[in-house]
Parts: sequence; structure tokens; C-alpha cells
Amino acid sequence: ALCASRNLASTVAHAAIKLHHLAPFLLRKTDHNKHFFCTSTMSAALTCIFAAAGALEMSRTPSRALVDGLARASRRLAASRRDTLGAQAAAALSAAAVALPAFAVDQDAAIAVERAGFSPRIQTKGKFSRYEDTILGAKGSKRTVDIAFEYPSSWTAFKNSVDVIDGNSGTTATVVAVPLRGRSLDSKAVYAGVFSADGKIQRAGTPIDEFKVLRVSDGVLPDYKEIALKYTAVSPNQRLVDRRAVATATAVGDTAYIFVVSAAAVKWKDEEVRCSTAARTFTAQ
Repeated sequence: ALCASRNLASTVAHAAIKLHHLAPFLLRKTDHNKHFFCTSTMSAALTCIFAAAGALEMSRTPSRALVDGLARASRRLAASRRDTLGAQAAAALSAAAVALPAFAVDQDAAIAVERAGFSPRIQTKGKFSRYEDTILGAKGSKRTVDIAFEYPSSWTAFKNSVDVIDGNSGTTATVVAVPLRGRSLDSKAVYAGVFSADGKIQRAGTPIDEFKVLRVSDGVLPDYKEIALKYTAVSPNQRLVDRRAVATATAVGDTAYIFVVSAAAVKWKDEEVRCSTAARTFTAQ
């Protein structure tokens, strides 16, 4: 009956995506004797609910958010299942996600930049290092863009990508590119592309559970913007990890180049100054 209506099935499917957030809370509130009942009841509910999501096969353009939500729910349920019914629910959930028709790639995703040379130019002076490189411009153009930024010398720069990491604290820095398509750098929607499922961060293997663009303000240099972000990543062992980030963005042609520096939220008090200082040194031209 649910599958007879695509609109109803879509509503139910979106509600189910939110439902999986309740699992940890409900399990904490139950005692040992009620644990199996709670898990089984929730699994049965999810099995039925995501069967309704199968009706979305009738839609040729399911939202990327829905597909991502189905995938996140499947990972969480699979990681926490402790009974046969839970396994069945996880299987049904995965099937619902796979059954969805192909969707268009997110045109606003913040993608990885491609280096034009073999290796970056890095100069170390005391406690800071300066990173300079030339990257390819927008796809289909012959343009190149010169980028530069500074970071603490204790961080490690990758040779095959424009990434820097502090192995001790887990603080990371990366450069991504977002098509503006006529939008302004003041638009928060531009920076939402940093967390797109088709963007560099998620394609590199870091699923994003949720995010928020906190603010967009004028940067240190003219025509530059400073952005405050927060997001929740899903670790390899399926734990949710809150992170904070500061970014600097500028436009070259119709493309925004964004330097994102992020750290774990629990370490943000100690890392904020270093992240902000590094982000504000970014230039692209």
C-alpha cells in the first residue's frame, strides 16, 4: 500500500533516515533484558519502512541527500546489528539504496584540484613552511592557477596531492575547487559543496553525516572570503566525530578555490589559532 504512492514512500523514506539517529539513544535507555526487544523492534520497523523506499524507483531523479542518507543508515545499522532481524533490516536498507535509479553528479561539489607539475615548491623557514604550486584551471580550459599558503613546519605535505596533515593532532588542510556558476562568494551554498558526496572529502573516504556553514565574512585580502564550518564525519569504526574548520576562498574566473583547514572539535580550542593563521595565508591567482 505504501509503495502505491511515490510521494508517501518518499516521505516515509526521509523519515526513516532520521530514525536511525535514535538508535544509540534508545539502546542507552534500555536495560539488558529489554535490549533484544528494542533492537528487534527497531530493525523490524526499519525493514518495513525502507521497503517503502523501493517506490522511489519510479523517480528518475532521486535527491543526492536521500541516497546519502540511505547509505549512512545502512552503515550504522550494519555496524550495530546484534540479531538476525537487525541483519535483515540492514540488508533491506542496502537494497533500497542500490535500487534507487542513477542520479546526476552534483555539479556544485568541491572537487580535488589537479596539480600541473610533478611536485610542489616548499620552502621551510623556522616554524613555518610555504607551499607553492601550479594547478590546472576549470575543466575544459587551458588556464592554470598559482596557489600558495603557509603552514606549521611540523605538518606533513603530500607530494601527490594538495594536502597537508598534522599527524599528531589530526588537523588537515586541503585545497578544493567549486564552480560558481554565477553565484557570489558570499553565498553559503557555495561552501556546502565542500561536503557533497561527490566532493573531494567524501570521495577520499570520509563520509559526512551532517554539516553547517556557520558564517561567511570578508577575508584578510581584498576579494577573499573567510568561512567558518562545522561538520560530523563518520570514522572507519562507524563513530561520529565532530570537527570544526576555517577556510579561505577566492574566485579565479568562474571557479572558487577554497583552502579548508580542519581539526577535531574536542581539540578546536587548541587548534583554532593555528588553523585560522594557516587559512589566512592562502592565495590563488
